[in-house]
Amino acid sequence: MAARRLRTDHADLHTIFGPTSLAIQGVQVAAELGDGREVLRRAKSVEPTRLPSHLVERRSHYLIDVARGHSQRADDPAALATLLEAERLAPQEVRYNPIASELVMVMLKRERRAATPGLRDLSARIGMVA
Repeated sequence: MAARRLRTDHADLHTIFGPTSLAIQGVQVAAELGDGREVLRRAKSVEPTRLPSHLVERRSHYLIDVARGHSQRADDPAALATLLEAERLAPQEVRYNPIASELVMVMLKRERRAATPGLRDLSARIGMVA
């Protein structure tokens, strides 16, 4: 309720709060619980561009969680596309994020090269041997 009343997202003193941030948190919780369907359902209501422009890290973490949702549903092409979007936004966040590395490893294990072009290149960029 407080987030809705605030109407916009604020980042002050290393905290982020507002309706978008709260919605992103819901996506993250669903991803942590392994509920890919719920991740994707919740992600539909998130507009990450409503976050203050300097919160690139928060946007990239959101995209990594959306990629987790796709991966949990075994939709590796969508998971890879989402990870690549996160990488375009903040390459260092994808490169050093253990969840992103884990996603890439999972996708490599069940890789269908025709369905996931670019997976091996991403793997190399984040320092994983394919």
